[in-house]
Amino acid sequence: SSMLTILQHFLANSNVSRPFAEILLSLLVGKLPELSAAPEAEAATLLRLFKLVFGSITLFPENEPVLRPHLATIVTSALRYASASPSPAHYYSLLRALFKSIGGGKFESLYKEFLPLLPSLLPGLIHAHARARTRALREVLLELCLTLP
Repeated sequence: SSMLTILQHFLANSNVSRPFAEILLSLLVGKLPELSAAPEAEAATLLRLFKLVFGSITLFPENEPVLRPHLATIVTSALRYASASPSPAHYYSLLRALFKSIGGGKFESLYKEFLPLLPSLLPGLIHAHARARTRALREVLLELCLTLP
């Protein structure tokens, strides 16, 4: 908890936010394969760190280029790992946080990166929705379909 607070301060400081977000996001993208197999506390921490980085992009628009090279990897990897995981909820939570953070309409270059993903993304989410075993997972998937950037 105190470590997350320190990281949050780095991401909220305009002097170091961008380089720190670059380092942290590269680390987090490398941890994507571990998200579903990680112990619950570790998975929650990884999701919180992703949300902090996404929040820094909203806070400092100059951080937008930090996410751009990772956007397609995050989206496609999350969907791929979710489809192969017996417990995909963390991957869908990650996508929900991503969609919420860039869905405000002010990130033109991120939308351009996102556009080529749409033809396969929506059918993939609809297919996952049809296969979802729990109501909570179906609701998250429905939300993802409705909040696509």
